Amino acid sequence: MTLDEGSCSQGVLDYDNRQAEAEFRVKMEFPEFADLLESLGVDRSLAAPVHAVLRSQGNILDDHGFALSGSCDLSEHPLFARSCTSAGVLPGL
Repeated sequence: MTLDEGSCSQGVLDYDNRQAEAEFRVKMEFPEFADLLESLGVDRSLAAPVHAVLRSQGNILDDHGFALSGSCDLSEHPLFARSCTSAGVLPGL
């Protein structure tokens, strides 16, 4: 998962309550899976990246880092149906 280049992300830092909220435009790529599909002759659109909006929140840490977690709203994709596919990010250590 990486930031989706050319898309805007935004966030709010509430230092009084030590809370952060962010909305990131991201893309998820699975290069090995894409290579496998292509080697099988599957339509290239099925191996395209999945674009999503990651809405996350969490604590502002003492070192001014963040422990964010949240879920993704996935864009339409020919292989991953929005109705039965989900993605999210758990807080790190």
